[in-house]
Amino acid sequence: MSTREATPPPTPVPAPMIPSRKALTFNHIFDGDKTIFKSWHTAIISKLNSDSAFIGNYEQQSCYMNETLSMKIRQRVALEYINGSAVNYNPAYLLEYLERIYSDAKAADRARISWTPEGKETA
Repeated sequence: MSTREATPPPTPVPAPMIPSRKALTFNHIFDGDKTIFKSWHTAIISKLNSDSAFIGNYEQQSCYMNETLSMKIRQRVALEYINGSAVNYNPAYLLEYLERIYSDAKAADRARISWTPEGKETA
């Protein structure tokens, strides 16, 4: 007879959470055009919020966001992207950096000037 202890049964590994839908497509590549930055910014935030289960953690979200930038823009923000570990790869920091560079601070002023109180566009 053996005095060996019985080995405990293996601990079951929980199945990964499978999202109940497919990831949404995202075809917006930001190429540095300041006139479309706001729409790209809104779209990438919506994408990260709605598909974070598909994309993954902050590091993967930052990588995904970097892939939506043209090569010219990637080169411009490379140091900020590489330093992602300093902020736990939180994509909000890369978005904030891009916003400082590309947001159109005068867009709201131009919109107010181009419309009269009657709602008619001025020349």
